[in-house]
Amino acid sequence: MNELSVNRMQRLKECYKQESAGLSWRSCLREKYQDLKRCESCACVLFTQVDMQEEIIKLKKQIQRVEASAWKEQQPKKRFELYQRMQSYKNKLVELKNE
Repeated sequence: MNELSVNRMQRLKECYKQESAGLSWRSCLREKYQDLKRCESCACVLFTQVDMQEEIIKLKKQIQRVEASAWKEQQPKKRFELYQRMQSYKNKLVELKNE
């Protein structure tokens, strides 16, 4: 049995116990289902937050690399191109932090 089916079996056993205590089996299942939906939505929010944090870290590293290479660059045209790229990364970073 996989973990999901084990969790379902545990919830069903809880519902059977509550039914014997006088509570409705359907209402118990409805509550458990709503709890599960809330947990899934929380997990989804957490995963998106983790993804955003990873993207922020990635952008910060890219900004550092581009800035270092822009300072080392001798050709004005390439330096300006690197500067523009760095500014676009910074704008993306600001947008991500504001979300």
